[in-house]
Amino acid sequence: MGFFPQLSNVYPELQTLLETRSNNTNKPWLEGGVSGLSTWVRLVSTVDTGLVMQSIHGPSTFENRYGNSEKPGILGYELDMKTPVSIDGIGRGLRPSPVVTSVSMDEKAEGGSRICNINITCYTKEQTDKLAQYFLEPSFHVLVEFGWNVAESWQQIVGGGGPITACDVAKYDEWLNVKQKRIKSNFQYDAMLGIVTGGGITFGDGETFNLSVQITGIGNVAEYMQTHRGANRVDKPSNNSGLSFKPKTIAADAEEGQVGVALFKQMFNGLPNAKKTSTVYNWFEKQDGLNSWTYEGNYVNFDEVVKEYLQKWLTEGATIRSEGDDKLKIPSDVELFDSERFIRFEMAIAILNSFPIDLKSKPSAGCKTNSKSFIINIRDTFIGGFPHMWSTDKSKLFIPNTTAPNFNLKETLLDSDKQGGEVRYIKFDNLNDSANLQNLHPKVKDLPSDERSKLNGSANDPSIGQARPVPYAFPCEYDLTDSIIKYNCDDSVMPIKAPAKFWGWLKDLYINFDFFVECLSKPNLVVRDVLYDMLNGMSSACNSIWRFQIQERPNFTTKEGQYELNVVDMNFMGDVNTNPDGMATFQSRGTKSPFIKCDFSVDTPGAMMSSIVQKKLAGNTLDGSNEGVRPLFGNVFSTDKNDQVGAILLAIRELEKEKSEEPDKEPTGTTPAGDTDSKEDAKAKAFELFANRAGVFSKVQDREGKIDIVKGTVLAPNLKTSNDTTIEDLLMVGTWNDTSALKQVELIDKGLVKGAPSRQSKSKTQKQNPPIGLTKFTFDLHGVSGFKVGDQFRVVGLPDKFGAPNFYQVTKVDHSIDNMTWITSVKGDMRLFGEESDE
Repeated sequence: MGFFPQLSNVYPELQTLLETRSNNTNKPWLEGGVSGLSTWVRLVSTVDTGLVMQSIHGPSTFENRYGNSEKPGILGYELDMKTPVSIDGIGRGLRPSPVVTSVSMDEKAEGGSRICNINITCYTKEQTDKLAQYFLEPSFHVLVEFGWNVAESWQQIVGGGGPITACDVAKYDEWLNVKQKRIKSNFQYDAMLGIVTGGGITFGDGETFNLSVQITGIGNVAEYMQTHRGANRVDKPSNNSGLSFKPKTIAADAEEGQVGVALFKQMFNGLPNAKKTSTVYNWFEKQDGLNSWTYEGNYVNFDEVVKEYLQKWLTEGATIRSEGDDKLKIPSDVELFDSERFIRFEMAIAILNSFPIDLKSKPSAGCKTNSKSFIINIRDTFIGGFPHMWSTDKSKLFIPNTTAPNFNLKETLLDSDKQGGEVRYIKFDNLNDSANLQNLHPKVKDLPSDERSKLNGSANDPSIGQARPVPYAFPCEYDLTDSIIKYNCDDSVMPIKAPAKFWGWLKDLYINFDFFVECLSKPNLVVRDVLYDMLNGMSSACNSIWRFQIQERPNFTTKEGQYELNVVDMNFMGDVNTNPDGMATFQSRGTKSPFIKCDFSVDTPGAMMSSIVQKKLAGNTLDGSNEGVRPLFGNVFSTDKNDQVGAILLAIRELEKEKSEEPDKEPTGTTPAGDTDSKEDAKAKAFELFANRAGVFSKVQDREGKIDIVKGTVLAPNLKTSNDTTIEDLLMVGTWNDTSALKQVELIDKGLVKGAPSRQSKSKTQKQNPPIGLTKFTFDLHGVSGFKVGDQFRVVGLPDKFGAPNFYQVTKVDHSIDNMTWITSVKGDMRLFGEESDE
């Protein structure tokens, strides 16, 4: 468990412990070694009066341990730690108390979830029946504690050796509580609170029964719910679903200037019936307008009347009004305007989590802690981005970027006698010129009061030549610093940093509403599956720049760090310091190594190999990373060596290419006119290509506002003069279906294309979001409890290429207890920092 992919330091106290062990390997534990250590285990259930099973008890009688002629040994003690717990009734006598034979803790998906498997040997059927009531009932909570047989460890047990309360156990849902106990025990104690999610009973040797118990981190309980499908009440006859708003009330809101309310009501009417509940229905009147779901900025292209009007009149032959009075005309019957509609992702998640019961965390009665949150958190999910990004798939995603390319909509519509015949949709060599940009953020009048929205403030809109509010701008208009994201529950986590326009909040992306409804309507899925459908669809619309995972993590915004499920972009780390203070360094082998055993392996992933081969074959003029994370910089093993045969063959290849290859007829982002096409035909073809790639949406969502851009003709008379506007004020190209062009723009923005106007240098990009996984370093230790997923370390004794500035990051921490021996297994993957000059 940890904060992966964010980096953290190994606790300095743990580094000291491991150094002490490595210097005293064969000495008794009292002298700093590990000789003489053995493990204890404790299981705590708070069902009814409770049951505490532990391998170390105080003074015990023969009857307690082995029973009598009518009963076997006791199972353990109630939470008061005085009252023995025995089988119900009479059973087979003179049989031992049950024993915990093994415990294993397994972390999945880079710390995304924790699973603990426990094996208990029971010596009678009655013992098995009784223990199953505590440890096999699904969703019951179980606390597992274990450690070495030293005073520092035993002193950390729940209840301190005395009576245990339910509140004492509930505190183990907090990162801070467990962290402090680990440190106080000198990392010789560990614990996990989880819910029962599996298990079973089998026959064992010698007429015994084997009880297997699986518990899962309680943060994961949210993923087993089906909040997207709603739920039916059994305490009253009606569940108040299937509600709707009447069209006349929507029209009345629009006429009164309540644009956000009208948009909300239209959105509500489009939801599946399971989500048309009274809870969501009443959102329009229960919240402050600027901080509610009736805020106009939560919607894109949503008003049905506006869309119907534009679809009706933006047809072949229509003459379009513009600022410079250019002659703009639609030359083909291909539809220009799109009906796709979008809602902000934070709102989509709020609808997903709407349920007949309150899923949010709140203060618990009688305990100084909060109840469990059953909501998968996206409020603090920061993800990667770049300054001129856009969505390539209008059926999935809209990005409210304030500096997106404008894709030359006006030039596409210029009358053929003025147009030169060739349209450059994206001007790669001049991306930073405002004349080539557009502000895609929905038009709003005021900023919401939350601090993050205020930080985005206002941004220039080239279409009007002035700034306007952009509270939900993505990428963000401000730097990501430790003042924005604070890891309050653990100061070993490195501050996350990223420059403005290279990151943003997941909640501020806009999901296609019909795609969202489709995901909500899928049967036989739990909320985790539905959310992954949405997240993966959105990522695919942006060249898979994001790798989303749902992880169980501490809530780092609070001091206690209560566990919850978070959505995390595994590809984003921001700016990385390759020489931070406090990074742990371990000796891989020899007398100074703290490891029982270790293993080092090199395995170049297929995608990375493909990128390297393409880059070398093209003489470093080609990026082969395609979708996903950034390319590898420099070489893998060789820093300044040249492959002579490769150079010869490459030169021959390049010569043949120059002789045989025709000039590129259609570079990405450009549509040339054919040699024999008339200007009118060329114009029509250019327009059709544009319309097939572009997602054209309305900036205006007020049906009473200025939405008439078609000049008055017989075919399209003006509605009324007060509604007149221009194409610059009304339309935007919100998506562009060209994945290759998007990747090229990303490379330019990050300074990876020679001669292009980048937003940052290549040297800076080389220190951002380093790839992971080229090499692995795994090791086993005599049990310790302090390693976190995300910890960074270096290893002495490896080949030079795998040393500084590269380092390893912990991706998995497992524990196993068997035969009274506790082993900790740690897996680390290398973060690779290549180097290339800016030239």
